Formats: sequence, C-alpha cells, structure tokens
Amino acid sequence: MTMNALLLAPSTVLILGLSLPTSQGTYTKGGEFPTTSPRVRPEVTATAMPNAPVYPGTPMIVPQVSVQKMPNTPVFPQPPVSIHGEAASFCESTVNSSGNAAWMDCHGSLSVCTNNTCLVADGCPEGSTGVFFYGGQPAQIPMANGYLCVQPFQPALFRLAPTAAVGGRAELQLDITTAPQAGAITPGSTWYFQYWFRDTAAGGAGSNLSDGLRITFCH
Repeated sequence: MTMNALLLAPSTVLILGLSLPTSQGTYTKGGEFPTTSPRVRPEVTATAMPNAPVYPGTPMIVPQVSVQKMPNTPVFPQPPVSIHGEAASFCESTVNSSGNAAWMDCHGSLSVCTNNTCLVADGCPEGSTGVFFYGGQPAQIPMANGYLCVQPFQPALFRLAPTAAVGGRAELQLDITTAPQAGAITPGSTWYFQYWFRDTAAGGAGSNLSDGLRITFCH
C-alpha cells in the first residue's frame, strides 16, 4: 500500500502500531491538512422538574446592637427642650389726649440669660409720667379712662420703675434679676405687662392705660 492509499483509507490509520479512527475528508496537494466541519457547541437548557419545591432566598441577617450601661457610670439628665420666646398684644386701650390709644411693644431678646428685654409704650401724651407693671393672668377691667388688662389678684401686680414719655414713647429696660420672688421671670414663664400713665388733659379720672403685652420668656 502506498502512502497516499494509507492516508485516504476511510476506516483506520496505523500510526506507530496504533489503530485510530479517521473521519472523512479531502486531501489537497501541498501538504495541507484535511478540512472538517467546525465544532458545534451544544446549547444547554434547564427545565424545572415537576412538583419540585421552590426554596425562598436566604434572608439578610441584620445584627442586633445592644448598649449596656457600664457599672458605676453616672447617668446625666437630658437637656431641657428649648423654648422660643414670644410676645403678643392683647386687651384694649382707649384714645387719650394725644389723639392716640397707647399700645405696648418690646425690643431686644426675650432671653432670661441675656436679660436685655426693653418694654415700650407708644402713643402716650407728650411728657406724661407713668409706670410699667406686670402680673400672671390677663384681664379686661374698666379702670381710670381705660382698661386694666392684668389681673390684680393672684399672684398680684408687680410694679416696675417709673418713667416718662418722650415724644409720646415711654421705655424701660427690664432687669429680670431684680424681680420679686413671687414675680420671678424664668425660662418658659409667661407674664402680662401694661403701662399706666397720667393724662390730666383728657379729664375724667386723669389717667389712662395702654393695651397689654403677653411675653413668654426663653432661656
């Protein structure tokens, strides 16, 4: 058997005494190897088995963090809730000899720690003298030529230093540190302020009052 006949045999090829299967192919001149069909990669598909149980996914485990108090550790109280100061008018006032009805106002902060609240009564007769006072409850009681807007009973009325109206405006710097014990101004407390002034030109009782100012003080 010639070499060509050996290479073209369709059944087996004997190489070094081994019998190996061969595939059908073509031989070309020039020593090229026979060409064969390209390998086809099989497609793999998964099919669920009938009545196969479905297992849920593994839940995510969140570690529990616990805090334990160390022995002999002091316990500190929580800080108090911050209270915002507030000021608002209330009650009524009547027209005085200036042609206006006096009204209360304030400026500065309403902080007990800062202690820079300034009381103001505007719309008063020029040069009239008067006094600021305060109490713990509101009222509207006819008094002089106007209304008393602060209840004179419990815990009573607390009078502040006298002042005079300049340009129809009376002012007083409120010193919280000098307030009496029964009228102590503390953070979160609410007090009612008013101004009582002379007004002889208006006749009648010869005095009048502003409206009221309710102040809630903060830290």
